Amino acid sequence: MPKFHVEINNEVDFYINLYNTELAEQFYQAHADIKQKHPDWAQARLQDYNRFNITYFKELIAQAQAQNIVNWAHYEILSGAENYAANQVVFNHMHRDVEVRAGIEKYAGLEDDQRLLVDELHWCLHSLESPDAPKDYKFVPRDVIQLTYRGELVRPEMPKDTVFKKQLLSGEIMLDYPYVGKEPLYCIMHDDNDMLEQACKIIEHISYSWKLHLSPTIATQWTGSPRWPRDVDAALTAWYYEHQATLDRMGYGLDLILARSGFCPVGIIDDVSKLDYVRNSPVIKLTNYELIA
Repeated sequence: MPKFHVEINNEVDFYINLYNTELAEQFYQAHADIKQKHPDWAQARLQDYNRFNITYFKELIAQAQAQNIVNWAHYEILSGAENYAANQVVFNHMHRDVEVRAGIEKYAGLEDDQRLLVDELHWCLHSLESPDAPKDYKFVPRDVIQLTYRGELVRPEMPKDTVFKKQLLSGEIMLDYPYVGKEPLYCIMHDDNDMLEQACKIIEHISYSWKLHLSPTIATQWTGSPRWPRDVDAALTAWYYEHQATLDRMGYGLDLILARSGFCPVGIIDDVSKLDYVRNSPVIKLTNYELIA
């Protein structure tokens, strides 16, 4: 199978060996096609979630306010686990605005640097949806890095029989969420169910972006998020029946919701010993990235 070559800081490099599955093959082919047709869209950007904190988020909001991109002056965000619930209510409202700006309006009327600012707000917003959201920057070993792409990307449909996993191995890469919105599990955890037809999206397309699991332990939930329910399938089932009329109207049956919740891995690193450098280096930069057939 094809693979990806990744180099960090000109110091450490490794290969991501893709699995021998239809999904992984389509994932690779989408990258190969975009590299051939639109090379400028095929430039990956490394996202290091360590840089996201409440102080930085407020700076981004001020920039966006000054350019009339968002109107969030009336919102207040406070640090500390005791403010998590109140912050999440605010974050849910902010998500609706980002869904309109980036998803429904598709960044209409925004310059490229303003589009980047909206994306940065969006990534930061997701990172802060946790009781552990930091006020200021403080380096801690990272458990995940993300490689993202920008451009008018047409995402392939995911194979209909795709079923996500409930665990992610150390060194595995998984597909990122391809939409502006939330998966059902996060609608549950964030109590964000008022506008499901706008906010909730089940993964039915293959993302170009992906995340590498750096931790030496097996992941059983997203890093940095509030704790997943103890029984994910039971929580999703109860949520489905509570909102069945809306979800059925959206074409989201219970079987699809259960199948597309969890992790969607498409490959794994060739040498897990390389993860330690990426996890523990205070500053990381992507210095080489290529597809290998």
